[in-house]
Amino acid sequence: DTCTAKKTKDATILYWNAQLEGMVTSMESPSIIIPGSTLKAGATYKLTCTVKQFFIDADASVTVYVRPRPLVPIIMGIGPGGAISTFVDTVGSGVTSFDPDATVTKLTTSVDNFEFAWTCQQLVEKCTQPEGLCPREKFEECDEYLIPTLPPNAPASEVPWAQRPTLKLNTTVLRDDWTYILGFNVTRIAEKLKPAFATRPSDALNVQSTVVPADFLASAEAVVRFTTTGGRPVLIYINRCDATKLGKADVCGIPVRSRVISSRQNLVLKATGSSTVGGSVTSYKWSARSEAGAGLSDAMILNSLDTNFLVIKPGSFPQGHVISLMMFCEDSAGNTGSAYLNLLVNTPPAGGDLQVSPGNGTAVMTEFEFRTYGWITTADLLPLVFEFFVEVPAAKVVLARGREQRASAVLQSGPVSHGHRLIVGVHVFDALDDRARLTKNVTVLPLLASSAMAVLSNVNTQVTEDLAQGRYSAAQAGIGAVAGTLNFAPPACVPPIPLVCTDTSECCQRRNLRTQLFESLENVNAKMLPSVATVLTQAAVLAVLTDKVDEVDVDLVKSAAFLMRQAMTNAKSLAVDGLELAQLLSGILDKLFSASAASAAGLLGATQHTEHLQPASLKSVGAGHAAHETAYDDGQPAGETGQIEGRLPHARSLKAVLTAVRARTLQRELLETVSAISATSVLQSEFGQKSTVLTSSKFVVNTTRVDVNPEHDASGR
Repeated sequence: DTCTAKKTKDATILYWNAQLEGMVTSMESPSIIIPGSTLKAGATYKLTCTVKQFFIDADASVTVYVRPRPLVPIIMGIGPGGAISTFVDTVGSGVTSFDPDATVTKLTTSVDNFEFAWTCQQLVEKCTQPEGLCPREKFEECDEYLIPTLPPNAPASEVPWAQRPTLKLNTTVLRDDWTYILGFNVTRIAEKLKPAFATRPSDALNVQSTVVPADFLASAEAVVRFTTTGGRPVLIYINRCDATKLGKADVCGIPVRSRVISSRQNLVLKATGSSTVGGSVTSYKWSARSEAGAGLSDAMILNSLDTNFLVIKPGSFPQGHVISLMMFCEDSAGNTGSAYLNLLVNTPPAGGDLQVSPGNGTAVMTEFEFRTYGWITTADLLPLVFEFFVEVPAAKVVLARGREQRASAVLQSGPVSHGHRLIVGVHVFDALDDRARLTKNVTVLPLLASSAMAVLSNVNTQVTEDLAQGRYSAAQAGIGAVAGTLNFAPPACVPPIPLVCTDTSECCQRRNLRTQLFESLENVNAKMLPSVATVLTQAAVLAVLTDKVDEVDVDLVKSAAFLMRQAMTNAKSLAVDGLELAQLLSGILDKLFSASAASAAGLLGATQHTEHLQPASLKSVGAGHAAHETAYDDGQPAGETGQIEGRLPHARSLKAVLTAVRARTLQRELLETVSAISATSVLQSEFGQKSTVLTSSKFVVNTTRVDVNPEHDASGR
């Protein structure tokens, strides 16, 4: 969750509960993010922010209750939309159901910890007319004895069939070629919960209660619809898997219950088929149908239609439409079976507007105000998150992100080719991460050349202040604005570009300023908790920062490559779109290769300069000893004080040689980064998925993830 406190300009100290130490990145930031994994279900938290002004303290508190997640009931053995035989004993098992808050309730998956209840409904009347002419289906209670009852002489301790975790239907009562709906309810047992709450601690942050909250006693239900047949069909069960875990072993470990899908995420499905005659399933085939008539083509998927595992690309189906995903199976005896899963494609927020004021201004000097309002979505998809952004040639840079519907920021200058116009806008996200997009054009004029560096340096000072005050998003936007304005400034670095800056030329001032901006970006990266939004935004700002290669020196190339690898490491534990991140990083790496080449050219010139200045003693020893053994043309020893003027050219030459040691490894490190980007591009893929191709002006990567069998790979890769 996110909490924000506002203070007046005169307030000097702001801090949160001492108990939050270690849970948030900064105790003195006005905005804190508490990771969901640190909050316990059923607990009430009191968050207190204290602002100290001179000798006076002021407190503000908010109390937050964390509701438990519902149980996850899972029906195995009967697939939704599938067929079961009237000749085969049919079993619906709920023993795989689980408690997502087991760390709080201490309830294992043991059936002794839960209460179960099965219900059954059957179709009242079958329609024989064409599909479009049939009335809405009606269902009634199933025929008596379909769910077996206990005999009159059964022991009182014996649990009725309808209350057991596993249900066995009386198939002699099933009607042939008829539709049924089974319901399965799971509830936590109150007595089993009491020990978990009896000993829970209480402190100033976590206001606890030893009483079991009523929310923990709510039931959760799963339903499955199936049709009977007189044959021996293959039994099929279709699970919707967690798309955020693609590429991980547990991608289908916890099925997703929701039947509403985001249009911006991959849709991941897994079908499990079993033969009713003891054979094996030999073939799988997926198909789909939507209200708009759209089917499932090869271009819409990331792997194959002929496997039990399916990954469908985002945006493959129309928003607001119901789609039916169907699986057809055949076993080794020639028996077939089919099942389907109906899903609703979510509709993103709509109806909103965006105002930007003023409509024109000057780069990094004019503060633009953003305001959005009027957005509509369903209650279960709240709260909405608003992301204000600016689109520049290098990337999309996020200016602010959160629940606030207002933001303000300075912007970089717009490109001359577009009349200095920039695209600014807002993305509005709902709880499923579906988003609406609204944009406006603003005109941002460049700074006067005579005062540009002074103004940009002042803005950089503001970036440093934003960092100190915990305004990390503002600092990040400021970095992008300064770097973007530098990108559109007239060239200041002309060949031969110096490898080492030791003068006060504008070229050196710009390179030094970019280095300072990068250091600020590193600080932002260290302070902000890794998330999908922060990783992508930091990569976008880095793209702007490295866009003008003649102002990027060797040290910045090396540091930027390291920050890229750090972003890829963070992405491994997040639901980042691997391909999107890889494409963004490919553009950055393309610039770093160019900057590295420019540095190599500068290095060559510097080395030639060194050869001219240095006697044989420097050429005959390693660079690590050169500082002690260099003799100058005028005979002055290098270690003697004085004669500063005479030593400066040689000091520059020496630094160039020492820089060459780092530069020699830089190309290799950049090539290793290409490999890391390749791995990132398929981070969220599965075995057998189609290859991923990334193309830039410097390299092409074609990556396919394969399943390496250790038994057949002696190298142990």
